[in-house]
Amino acid sequence: MIRTGKQTVIEAAGRRSACSVHSNVQADTLRKEEENRRARRGEEEEVVETKVEKKEEEEEEVEKKEEEVGEEKEK
Repeated sequence: MIRTGKQTVIEAAGRRSACSVHSNVQADTLRKEEENRRARRGEEEEVVETKVEKKEEEEEEVEKKEEEVGEEKEK
């Protein structure tokens, strides 16, 4: 089979696209592996706990403000 310049370009383009697909798959695999490692270490649980703590603090602040407003209305 004789390769012309055009066929070589098409083959090269095909290889590049295959390489980019392969690197995307590798990136996804690495991302999933990192998520699994974090889950094993419990880092995700810490993030959830922090969010819960922030909500509790906000609720306490709202309750304090409501009490202050209630005291001012009584005066």
